[in-house]
Formats: sequence, structure tokens, C-alpha cells
Amino acid sequence: MVCTALFRRAGVLLTWWVFASIVFSLAANSAVAKGSAGDGSCVSTIASDAANPGCGPAASIATSSPPKAVTFVKNTGDWGIGEELMDLKLHSQILLLLVAVLVCISGWVVGLVMGIYSPKRSRKTNPGKAIATVNGVKIPVSRFQRLVANALAEGSVDTPQLREAMLDDLVFREALAQDAQRIGLLSDDRNAIRIEGARENALVDLWFANYFKTHPVTEADIRADYYEQLKSGEVPQNVQEYQLSMIVVASEEEAFGIIDQLHRGAVFAELAKEKSLDLESALRGGALGWVLPSQLASPIDELVFALLVGHLSRPIQTEQGWLIVKVDDIKYLPAKSFDEAKFAIAQKKLQERRQEAVARLLAGAKIVKALQPSPPAASARKDPALR
Repeated sequence: MVCTALFRRAGVLLTWWVFASIVFSLAANSAVAKGSAGDGSCVSTIASDAANPGCGPAASIATSSPPKAVTFVKNTGDWGIGEELMDLKLHSQILLLLVAVLVCISGWVVGLVMGIYSPKRSRKTNPGKAIATVNGVKIPVSRFQRLVANALAEGSVDTPQLREAMLDDLVFREALAQDAQRIGLLSDDRNAIRIEGARENALVDLWFANYFKTHPVTEADIRADYYEQLKSGEVPQNVQEYQLSMIVVASEEEAFGIIDQLHRGAVFAELAKEKSLDLESALRGGALGWVLPSQLASPIDELVFALLVGHLSRPIQTEQGWLIVKVDDIKYLPAKSFDEAKFAIAQKKLQERRQEAVARLLAGAKIVKALQPSPPAASARKDPALR
């Protein structure tokens, strides 16, 4: 549209320029014609004036002096291109005028065509400068389009519902930002620090995302770690899982008393609800559920290995009190398959790569740490109450 307008204006200016030059040229030719036909005795040319001392400017030259040749020097500094146009013959000027008129008409036609078709195209690609306003503040279409493009790049499906939800979210965020400004949230220094921290956290996430584009954790890396852990025993193979129950009492003597009651036929769950100090497990009759030995604290994990289903442990002293553990059931767990273990391995591998990235970044940076300010010195004066 800008090029069309410039094209149209150039045509108009060229048309008027050529038209003015023709008018001035015709006016000048008319003046010359009148001067030559005034009295029929003088010819208004430099050569004839020099030859006829009694007429024109050459009359002031003494008749006794021989006529001198006069050189005409054309001044081109006053008119420029306009004077050049005036020097053209009339038919050339008319032809140039027609060309200028054609250029001008072409500009108007192109502008008309663009004016008819470009609004339709712009409505398809850019429906206005603002997609919504909140209290008179515009939400640019470009911002909405960037948000949609980012969602699609992350795998979202482009649907009317997605676009409507994104627009609603933009409207909400704008309204919230305006209200936060109104109530002075942004003027609080503590809030400013939190906002800056959120920005820095987002930058950290973006930096690591960019790093992992060039240093990805591949499935081959995860699979290699999986087999390495199988060899080292980090991935359990054919381990036993135990279903346990427990009762917690205050003393060893009381614990032996509980064991004696259980040997004489008392129900473990009822004693747990009545006697156990661990209220959470007591509500379930002392049940702990299924656990691996590695999930149990020492020395419970060692004692559980030696127990069979239905057997009781000896009293075990812990920080909570004295425990009596009963094995309710045992099952064998096969080694985790690669598909079962790969998520945990991938998370561990990503954390290792993050640490490597940080170490590499800091190793290549010139870092000078200032001394940390010392804590305020303790007052030499002591509280009288402490003497």
C-alpha cells in the first residue's frame, strides 16, 4: 500500500511538472513572437543587434568601433530540469505529458485494485490490530499469534477451543496486570524481587532446554545405564517384598508382654489398635503395607530377612519406642524391565547432564567473588539476667 501511494503521488507530481513546463514554454514563445512583430524594424537577436547599431542593445556601441562577436552563455542553474523541458519541442512536451498522465492513471488504478483485494486478504491473516481490549488497553493480535504458534510447536492441536482458551487467558492476564498495578503490587520491593526471580528461573529453564538440544539424553544412553545398573545391583533382580504389620509400645517389658499375648492367641490387629503408640498404623490394625527391605530402617531390614510368613520379630528398640513386627506375606519381584526402569534412569541422567552443563559454564567464566559481609559483632555487654 505504501508503494502504491508513492507511485501515485510521483505520477501526479510528474504530470503537473510537465504541464507547468509546457505552459511556461508556450508563454515564453508567445512573448518572443510579440517582441519580433512589434514595429518590424528591429530583430531581437544578439547577432542582428550587433550588425545594426541603431536598434536594440547594440545601439550604445560606438559606430566607429568594429562589431565584436558576442557569446551567449546559457544559465542552467536557475531552472534545472524544468528549463530543459521548456527547451524541448512542443510535440515532445505533449508526448512527455501523455506519459506522465499515463503513469498517474496507472498509479490510481493499481491503488484501486489493491484497495479492493488487500482488505479481504488482511482480514484472513490479521483480523485487526487488537484481538481484544481490557479497560481500553489493546491485546495485540501478534501476541496472540505468538502464543498459538508456541503451543502448536509444543505439540498442541490447533482447535477453536484451544484458541478460545488462549484468548481468555490473555484477557485474564491483562486484567490481572492492570489490577496489580492499581493496588500497588509492583511498587513493593519484595514483590519486585519475586518477579525478577521468576524471570531468572524462566531464563534458566530456557537455557537448559537449549543446552539439551545439543546434548540430548538419548534412549541409547538410558539403555546403557540400565544394563550398568543391572550389573551393579542398583536395579533389583528377583527381590522379595514383604507385607508387614507392627505394634509400638513404650518399653521392652511391655513389648515382651505383647508377644506373649500373641503366642497365646490374641489377635495382632486388635492389640495394635488398643496398645500401639503409632496412631497412624494403629488405625489400620498395625498394617504397614508392602515394603522392600531397602525401604526399612536398620536393624529392622536385617531382621525381616530372617522371618517367615506369620512369624513375629523380637522387640526392636527405635526412637519411637519398642517395635514388634509381624510378617503377613512375602512375594518375589522380578527385575524391572527396561520400559519400567527407563523413566527413573532418564531423570537421573538428565540431572547428571544438568550438573555437567553448570560445571562447564562456570569453568569457562571469569568469576570473582567478593568477600561476604561479616555478621554483626556480638555486643560486649551481657544481659544481667545471664550473670
